[in-house]
Amino acid sequence: MPPACFDREVRIELIDHRSPPIAAALSDLLRSSYRVEADLIGFEGIPGLSASAASVAASILTWVGALKNDELVGAIAYEIIGETVDIDSLVVAPANFRSGIGRCLLHYVLATPGARRFIVGTGAANLPAVRLYESEGFQTVERIDHPVAYIRFERLGTTT
Repeated sequence: MPPACFDREVRIELIDHRSPPIAAALSDLLRSSYRVEADLIGFEGIPGLSASAASVAASILTWVGALKNDELVGAIAYEIIGETVDIDSLVVAPANFRSGIGRCLLHYVLATPGARRFIVGTGAANLPAVRLYESEGFQTVERIDHPVAYIRFERLGTTT
C-alpha cells in the first residue's frame, strides 16, 4: 500500500463480513453509497441498493474495510478467480467522498499477491468512479448500454 494510504485516522484492513455488526454496517454503507450512484446514473437496479445484512453475511466475497475512529467509512469486495481479481464493490460513505479512501482501498486490492488481472465495472455516468479507475491504469474493455450505460474495466499487473 502506498504511503498516502497510511493515515492516523483511517485503517485499511480485512474485515469479517459474517460478523452480524459488520454485516449490518456494510449493508448500511452499500445502500448509502449506491444511493448516490443510482442518482448519478439514473438507475435504480443496482444490487447494492437492496443489500441486507443477511445477504452481505452470506457473500462469498473477500471484504476489506476502511475504518475511521473504528467506524466503517469505506469497503471493497472482491473475488479471486485464478490469477484474476474481480472487484465486485467499492463503496465509500458519502460524507467521506473524495477523501482518498476509495483509492486506498483499491491500492490494497491491487497489491494482491499473484494477481495478473483486475476487472471492475461501474455506471458510465459515475464519473468519479470512472476517473478513479482510469487514473489507476484500468482500460475500458466493454461498454453495455442496456438497461443503463455500464463500463467494464481491466488492468493487468500487480503494481500500483
